Formats: sequence, C-alpha cells, structure tokens
Amino acid sequence: MLTSTSLNIFPLYAPPRETLRGLREVGFGAVDFNYCDYAGDPGLLGAKFAAYLDELGAAGSETGIRFYQAHAPCIAPWHDAAERARLLSLTDHCMGTAARLGIQWVVFHPLTEPGFLPGYDAPTLLETNRLFALDMLQRSRGRSGVAIENCGGGGRRWFADSAAELVALVDAVNDPLCGVCWDTGHGHMARADQAASLAKLGAHLKCLHVQDNDGNADLHLLPLAVQKGVDWLAVARGLAQAQFTGPFNFEVHNAFRDVPPELFDTVLHHAGKLASRIAGLAGNGER
Repeated sequence: MLTSTSLNIFPLYAPPRETLRGLREVGFGAVDFNYCDYAGDPGLLGAKFAAYLDELGAAGSETGIRFYQAHAPCIAPWHDAAERARLLSLTDHCMGTAARLGIQWVVFHPLTEPGFLPGYDAPTLLETNRLFALDMLQRSRGRSGVAIENCGGGGRRWFADSAAELVALVDAVNDPLCGVCWDTGHGHMARADQAASLAKLGAHLKCLHVQDNDGNADLHLLPLAVQKGVDWLAVARGLAQAQFTGPFNFEVHNAFRDVPPELFDTVLHHAGKLASRIAGLAGNGER
C-alpha cells in the first residue's frame, strides 16, 4: 500500500522540489493537498499560485510522488453567512487545483445541520447531503471524485459519523465519482469500531485521513502519540477486509506544529516508518 501525507505539515509555498524529495526519501509516495488548512492564507489566491502549482506538478513528476487527494475547505456551524459563502467559493478554486494536479478525490465534510447552507435545506440531512454532494460533483465536472468524510465526537451525534450513514449517502447519490473518506481520529471520537466500520465501507472507501487522538479532542497526531488512542491493529484489519487500494494517508499536522527546524527531518523520518509499518499490516494480512 502506498503511503502518503497531507502537505499541511509544510507552509503554503514551501519549495516544491525540496519538499517532495524529502517526502520521497522517507518513503512517502503520495500527497494530499489540504485546502482546509490553507483556506485562511491570503497567498492561496495570490498571483504566484499558478506558478507554484506548475512547480509542484513538475516536482511530482520528478520524484514519482502522486497527487491522490485533496481536502476542500471546511464549512462549520460557527461560520457566519459571509464566511460560508467565501469558503464555498474557495471550493471552486480547490476543484480547479485538483484538476490541474490530476487529483483523483476531493474530500468534503458533510453538512451536519438543517439549513446549514442556503440552497441545500431539505426535510432530512440525508437528502440535504445528497443535494450537496451532487452540487460538488457538478462543480468538479467529472475531473475529480467527491469523498464525504466521517465527522464525530464532542459528546453528540453527527450526521455521517457512522459507516452505515456514509454508505446510505453514497448509495443515494448513486454516482461512481462519489465515495467516502474515513478519518481514523474522527472515528475514534465517535467510538466507532474501526475494523467493522472500514469493512462495511468496502468499495465505497476511496481515501483516508489517518490521525491519532485521545478520543476526546481532534488532535491530528501521529499514531501511538497518546494513551487510549486509536486501535491501529483494528484499522489494519478493517483496511484489509475492505480491500482498500488507495494510499495510507496521514493528516497529522499538529505533530509538526512546534517541532524545531533542527528536528523536523527526524519527526518526518519517524512518520514515514510508522506509515509504512501500519500500511504493511493492512497490505499483507498481518493482524
């Protein structure tokens, strides 16, 4: 199984060749372009962005690193109407970037409340999210698939925090370019059975956000970084049962936030080894 990491462990406009070569050296073979964490950076819409994407694409070709997935901007309940409109507009920018880099799947958080966005209000959250997914597919124009991510935790139920609801949503959309992204940390916060959830998703599972936490806060740390964290053997079993063929993709930006520059490569090397080992357990049937 190919291993991957989100580019959000680096600042926007980090030198593409140096960045991707460093990732390749520690074993990563793919990356995730995370608009969610870059959404507040004014440079994202700057004049030099197009040239940056050209450099990034060239660096991917040189290193053999794939651009497999992206994370669309997250629209949350606490955003006001103006911010929600800005982020929805930025989603079109994300779709254009995905097309330019040949990204296969763009990940979206589901709409978790009725009337969450104007134009998507419907009698049920399932129907609301079906309409939302269809709109995102239309915005993509067949260039990238749309993967809906499980969200959960905080002591309350969220729509699509379970594999069953995610499968129901994808079945309702009924488009081969609609699938699921499973976030291991969100699953842990929702007290999901990781193995059973991943197995139930099966062919609907298109991409991953792999991260660890303590079950209470969305920490986005490397595996084994906390007590009472994610059951990684269960994750490996579930991925094997789902016959998942996409990259084992880290979303672990907080593991790198306060790392001194002198130790960054050490942490990155550790991340590469962890990804390779856990992905190996899933890929070769080990338990």
